[in-house]
Amino acid sequence: MSDNTVLALDAAMKTYYKGGKLVRSAYMNHPFMALVNKAKSFPGRDIPIVPWYAGTGGQSRTFATAQANATAEETAVFSLRRKKDYAVSYIEMETLLVTADDDGAFLKAGTDVVDNTNRQVSRNLALSLYRNSGGARGQILSGGGGATITLVNPGDIVNFEKNMKVVQSTTDGTSGAVEADAAVLITKVDRQAGTITSAAFTGFDNGNFLFREGDLGLSINGIMDWIPASVAAGDNFLGVNRSLDSRLRGLYVDATAQGFDYVEALEFTDAMLAREGAAPNVVLLNPLDLRKIKTQLGAQLEYEMISSPDMTSVTFKALAFPSTGGGGVLKLVSDPDCPEKHIFMLQTDSWILRTVGEFPRGLEGNGFKFLTSQTADKVEVRVGGYGNLGCFAPDHNAHISFV
Repeated sequence: MSDNTVLALDAAMKTYYKGGKLVRSAYMNHPFMALVNKAKSFPGRDIPIVPWYAGTGGQSRTFATAQANATAEETAVFSLRRKKDYAVSYIEMETLLVTADDDGAFLKAGTDVVDNTNRQVSRNLALSLYRNSGGARGQILSGGGGATITLVNPGDIVNFEKNMKVVQSTTDGTSGAVEADAAVLITKVDRQAGTITSAAFTGFDNGNFLFREGDLGLSINGIMDWIPASVAAGDNFLGVNRSLDSRLRGLYVDATAQGFDYVEALEFTDAMLAREGAAPNVVLLNPLDLRKIKTQLGAQLEYEMISSPDMTSVTFKALAFPSTGGGGVLKLVSDPDCPEKHIFMLQTDSWILRTVGEFPRGLEGNGFKFLTSQTADKVEVRVGGYGNLGCFAPDHNAHISFV
């Protein structure tokens, strides 16, 4: 009977989740994930992202000089590779059997687990799209070696969950390795205090970075990778040395060092991008940062709606901010996935999220198949995805930091 029960649940899931229901659910609370352009195909080992960054040297008002100085156009080839993410959950077989004669309860037993697992994968993708490939979720301010850790940035608490196992490293994951200490299970999260608790963070040191177990160096190449604070002379990002031309790495604005308030930082960054011929249209920022901008603007508030390019029924309310360049108005969108004190001014048509089919998706064939455990009285559901974020024109985008 248990095999028939699992087959019936497979069929119910296939019907219930058809028509993009998982993706729509993922988009609703994750604005950048919804607004970025998608390509649901990722063939081969990698995909080339080829931005132009310099023209021929053969330019002059004297023909012979132009001809003598002619060079090839300069393009870069970023080799974008797939990144992976997985989430695995279980349903007790007993739960399925006792609800088998009640269609509503039977379906709910399955959808509750799938929805919650999907929510975890969606949130992790949405958080990762902003950050770098290192996968660090936070940095230890205090409490290393004890039961409760306080984070350097309390806002990073959104990256942690009860029952998550974490490891540590002395680096942010873009280099380095996991320290030898065993992974630690989080038993409590205080989201207002910015603290996580376990039985003991044995061997964990203040100043070190925290990672979900199995993640170090394996995350999405998010916006912070494409628009870094700086690059070294020997930079090698996806096969490209971006120190050759700042067009290859976007605009980074240290608003704190320049003494800008939030409105001044937006105006300055918009003007700098306009100077380079960019037309940014969206500004993504944490709700706490948007609150500060609204306070500065006072009564001068106007709103517009913005929708997902691939699912127009998903819309977000945006604060309209006049643009210096050709973009008309900048639409300021509150995104809880955006790190606090980091603001991203983007030209959205320069970004692409390339995935293998949908992300998130059921990982058993083209939908959901519940796998009967060989060692326990339960069935397993797998949700995840494969993909990465690319940018065709890094210099048309900016990262404003108030850290």
